[in-house]
Amino acid sequence: ASLTVEAYGEYRPLAPNDTEEGRSQNRRVELFYSRQAIEDIMRERGLLEDQPAPAAEAAASEEAPADVPPAEAPPTG
Repeated sequence: ASLTVEAYGEYRPLAPNDTEEGRSQNRRVELFYSRQAIEDIMRERGLLEDQPAPAAEAAASEEAPADVPPAEAPPTG
């Protein structure tokens, strides 16, 4: 599902519930989204080009650049 609803006012109040002002502050809506969920929706709708997975991207960045010469063995003796 793209949207879920959970009520936390009673269990996670921002202010004490013993006054009308406090109860008013606790009547709120908070929206949370994950970047992955947004990217998945955009990709499904053709709004985002496919990109390499983060694991593949990290593995590629760990490789030594082609223009760096290999390290020489330290002298012995």
